[in-house]
Amino acid sequence: MKCPKGLNLDTLLAWRTTRIVDNSGCFSFDGVICKCNVKDISLKAKVEILVSVKLGVKVRYQGHLYVPMPILDAKNRQIFGSSIQTIFAQFVQKNCLRNEKLAV
Repeated sequence: MKCPKGLNLDTLLAWRTTRIVDNSGCFSFDGVICKCNVKDISLKAKVEILVSVKLGVKVRYQGHLYVPMPILDAKNRQIFGSSIQTIFAQFVQKNCLRNEKLAV
């Protein structure tokens, strides 16, 4: 059976959670403060966080996917360069791979 056009199985099967954006366009996810990177996002908007092995970490707002930018870690230290990829890998490991192991 073929997948219907317009249906993305990666987003459909991703682990999801909802967050509310603060006044600066940021949200907290797993102790890390991330910027949405969404132009003209409204204050206190609800965004959906999608995490999967294929997608990585994405923010869904009004039907579009965006890549969030981690700013501060749990100890309020600034995040730079390659540590961003490390943080995304940790999100995927914690939220996806652990759940997949439990399902087997």
